[in-house]
Amino acid sequence: MDEQELLDLFLSEESSRVERKSQYADKLKDSICKTICAFANDLPNHKKPCVIFIGQNDDGGCAHLSITDDLKRKITNIHNERKIMPFPVWEVDEYILNDCHVLAIIVHPSQNTPVRYEGEIYVRIGSTNRIARSEEERELIRKSIGTFYDIYPVNMATINDLDLNYLQLEYFPRAVSNRALKENNRSIEHQLSSLHLLTKDRIPTVLGLLVGGIDTRYFLPNAYIQFLRIAGTEIGDPIIDHEEIDGILDNLIKRIKEKLRIHIATALNPQGDERAIIQPDYPLDALEELVANAVIHRTYEGTNAPVRITWYDDRIEIWSPGGPYGLVNKDNFGQMGIVDYRNPHLASAAKYLGHVEKFGFGISAARRSLQKNNNPQPEFLIENEVVGGNFVLVTVRKAQ
Repeated sequence: MDEQELLDLFLSEESSRVERKSQYADKLKDSICKTICAFANDLPNHKKPCVIFIGQNDDGGCAHLSITDDLKRKITNIHNERKIMPFPVWEVDEYILNDCHVLAIIVHPSQNTPVRYEGEIYVRIGSTNRIARSEEERELIRKSIGTFYDIYPVNMATINDLDLNYLQLEYFPRAVSNRALKENNRSIEHQLSSLHLLTKDRIPTVLGLLVGGIDTRYFLPNAYIQFLRIAGTEIGDPIIDHEEIDGILDNLIKRIKEKLRIHIATALNPQGDERAIIQPDYPLDALEELVANAVIHRTYEGTNAPVRITWYDDRIEIWSPGGPYGLVNKDNFGQMGIVDYRNPHLASAAKYLGHVEKFGFGISAARRSLQKNNNPQPEFLIENEVVGGNFVLVTVRKAQ
């Protein structure tokens, strides 16, 4: 969107492409999130970006808002909270339009609709946001393009390859609002398609099989974690534990977390004469963050390789296929708030299931936990130009 088009929208009335807020406050965040969701769904099919102007009054006048770094940070954090899923492409920037200093939130139409905010699908009707009706939800499903591999159809599979009982009883209540669940005019196929687990042609997607497949590895042979515990420091040393951990996403992550917990050793660390603390060789929460990151951000396309966790006496290596993606590169990998999504719908599913709190902060949180536990900082080997496949290797060393 060029500045002239932005100015034209600034001078126009509120509409299905324009929203105004004189200021930003916590009490307005909910309204702004609903508007972002509605703009991303683009029910009117504008196929053009929509804008929320922060610093403009309802009547179009300038609110003379002071644009601060703290204000920009608060708005940017809307993305990291992951209450809008899958999160659309957006931009937040300062502009001077008609001599008025504003912050513009520019929201691009999503290619993977419907987009939800806190489990509800919002659409824009004129200058008003509201929850989508069932026929509008079906229209959003129909117009979804499905550009990400995690919602590609798996043509060999049918709806019978999904565990419908689990999805209805366990997954839907975590992903969809209670109000939507109580509506009885949505078929199971409609509900699955709305969450990108099934295509509009009733074919299970990669996401559908990862989240609720009866036999996920039959269709996605790489969808597992290979765990290896070695008594020593070299790959040829004796193996004392080996397991291939697979299954649906929720069980996969729960099982690997339990495996990590079992292998963490603790020791008493004396503190003076009167007290002692238990010192683990690795902080469990740091390992959980790094492993969840590997499962969510790995590539599932064009490889049969699993995520590999190799636990030596002096270190743990976490290897995942696929190098950095999109905005993430070798130079900014692991920096707080720097994130892009190879599998945005899988990331959303992990959020629904409670395995992720905020996106873009997992590695930073792991760094803090390791430092607090007296472990060295994690080491990252990132290859995105190698023959035979790109990868990320994370090495975590034992507490000192």
